[in-house]
Amino acid sequence: MTSEQIDLRDDQGLLDGVLADTKSSSLDVVKEAAKVLGTTNNPVAVSRLIELSTHDHLDVRSWALFSLGSAIEVDSVAIRDGLLAGLSEPDAECRGEAILGLALRGDVRVLDALRADLHDGSVGLLPLRAAAELGHPDLVGRLTELAHSWEDDQDEHLRLARLGISSAETGLLVTKRWVEPDGQFTVEVDRSKPAPRRLLRTAGGDEEVDAVDERYWGLLDRGWCVDSRDDT
Repeated sequence: MTSEQIDLRDDQGLLDGVLADTKSSSLDVVKEAAKVLGTTNNPVAVSRLIELSTHDHLDVRSWALFSLGSAIEVDSVAIRDGLLAGLSEPDAECRGEAILGLALRGDVRVLDALRADLHDGSVGLLPLRAAAELGHPDLVGRLTELAHSWEDDQDEHLRLARLGISSAETGLLVTKRWVEPDGQFTVEVDRSKPAPRRLLRTAGGDEEVDAVDERYWGLLDRGWCVDSRDDT
C-alpha cells in the first residue's frame, strides 16, 4: 500500500503503525511514513512531523516539511515554529517547502527568506507559488522583474510570477482563467483571501465582480478594464 492510498483520519490502529514506522532503521520506511502523516490532522502526527522536519536525512526532512506545510489542514504556533526553523535549511527544496507552508498561513515572517529565494540565480517554483499565496505588495517589484525576463517563455514560472503580482495588487489569488465559447472572460479565485470589490466595465455595461488587474491577465484586448476605485 502506497502513501497515496492511505488515509489515517479514521483509523487509529493504522496511525499507530505509521507513527511506529517513523522510528524505523530504514530510511525508506521513515520517508514513506513522513508522506503518509500528511493525510491526517491528528495532533500526535503533527508533532511527529515537526520532529521529522529536523531529521538527519534530507529526503525525510523534505517530505516532513511538505506534509507539515502544504498537506495538513491545521495551523498552530508549533507548526509555524517548525516551518520557521526550516527557513535555515541549506537545501533549496526543503527551504522552499517551509517558505510555502508559512505563506499558505499568511505569516509575514517568511518575507525575508522569500525575498532571498526570489533573488536567487535560479528561482524555483516553490518560492513563486509562495509569493502568489502570500500576495504581499513588497514582492511586486521583484516579481515584475522576473515576469519581464520570462515573457518569451510562457511557462509555469511566468504564470506564477503574474499570479503573485495580481494577488498582491488586487488581494485576489486567481487560480484559473479561461474564455467561454461566447467570448466571455472568466476567472476563478481563491475566496479564502480577503479581497476588495471593484467595478469591472465591459462593452455591455458595468458589472460588480472581483477584479483582476488587466495588465497581467490580458483583459484590455477583449474590451475589459478595471476601475481603480474600491466598491465599498
